[in-house]
Amino acid sequence: METPTKTPTERSNVTVEKFMARTPLCVDIGLSLADAQDRMFANNVRHLIVTQREKVVGVLSTRDAVLVASFSNSTDATLADAMAKEPFTCSAQTRLLEVVETMEANRYGTAVITHDDRPVGIFTTTDALRALREHIGGERVEPLVHPTHVTEVEERKRVDHSVRMSDRLGRAAPSPGTGRIGRF
Repeated sequence: METPTKTPTERSNVTVEKFMARTPLCVDIGLSLADAQDRMFANNVRHLIVTQREKVVGVLSTRDAVLVASFSNSTDATLADAMAKEPFTCSAQTRLLEVVETMEANRYGTAVITHDDRPVGIFTTTDALRALREHIGGERVEPLVHPTHVTEVEERKRVDHSVRMSDRLGRAAPSPGTGRIGRF
């Protein structure tokens, strides 16, 4: 039996909660940029939510991290040097249409979903593409990309990387204890 097509009104009432990733990767602002890059590659993500005392203070994208690292003469580059300091945030109940319009108009790659300034999810352009696939196909679809959530330094050293930024830039792998990663 064919699933009935939703009306435009029903589609416009869909919230970002339906498509957001519910386990966003978060890093503390004190983490080194090299370690943050390593975590992004090890976890198969392009964005990290930067927190301070579990509250959102920024978002780091792979693009911004590579740009800062390529112009920095120092291995001491920090997240604060590379992160977007005023990320686009919204609640899980924000209409999906509103979120994608804001992202498109401002060329944002991600929206951080928050509750009381704490990250509870993330919605990226990859999630928007999944929403589009569902809309076009007319039925629920599963994500084609999955973060790995590798959190321990020793585990990350064993992850096969197609590109490991610390190796590409000729830097040593990050040392243990340089920061933390968590899911809030």
